[in-house]
Amino acid sequence: MTRTRTGFTNILLPVDFTEYSEKASEYALMLAKRDDAELHVVHVVSVSDDIIPLVSSMEFEKKAAKKAQEELKKFAARKFKGYDKVKTAVLSGVPYREILGAIKSSKCDLVVMGSYGKGGIDRLLVGSTTERILRKSTCPVLVIPPAKR
Repeated sequence: MTRTRTGFTNILLPVDFTEYSEKASEYALMLAKRDDAELHVVHVVSVSDDIIPLVSSMEFEKKAAKKAQEELKKFAARKFKGYDKVKTAVLSGVPYREILGAIKSSKCDLVVMGSYGKGGIDRLLVGSTTERILRKSTCPVLVIPPAKR
C-alpha cells in the first residue's frame, strides 16, 4: 500500500481549559512539531439563551470573550512555548458548531481534542461536543482519553 500523505499541515485543538484539553494539547503539539504543522487553538464561549434574561447577551459575550482571550493567551504561552506556528482564536456560539466552522475555515486536516469537557451531565461515554465533532467532522479526529490516575 502506498502512502499518499506525508503529514498534517493544519491541526485544530479546541480547548476548554480542563484537564482533558490540557492532555490533548500535549498530543497536538507533538504532532504539530513532528509535521511542522500550523496549530490552530480555539476556545468557544458557549452562548445560551438561558442567560439572556439575566444579562444583555452582547454585554455577556463581550466580557466572556475578553476573559477567555486572556485565559487562552496564558494557556498557549504555557503549553506551546517555543513553537511559533500557533494561532489562537476565541469564538462565541454553540461549541460543536463553532468547532466545525473552524475546521472548515482553517482547512484543518486533523482535530485533536479531549474526550470530555465542561459538559457535566451531557457526557455519558464521551462529551457531547466531542461526540458531535466525531460524527460531523470532515477530517480525522483524535480523541485523547483522560490521564490514568
